[in-house]
Amino acid sequence: MNAKIPLEKGEVGPRLESITSAYAEYGAGGQAQLVLAIPKSTVDFYKVTLLPEE
Repeated sequence: MNAKIPLEKGEVGPRLESITSAYAEYGAGGQAQLVLAIPKSTVDFYKVTLLPEE
C-alpha cells in the first residue's frame, strides 16, 4: 500500500491524526488524513466524490 493515515503528535500517537484537530481553520470535518507511505510514490483513485461545504 502506498498511502497511510498518520498518527497524531508527529507519528507517536496513539490516535490517528485528523485534519481538523491539527488544522481547525479548514473546517470541522474531523476526517483522517491520507499521506504517502513510500516517498515519491503515487496513489491512484478510481472514484472521487467531492462533498459540498456545510
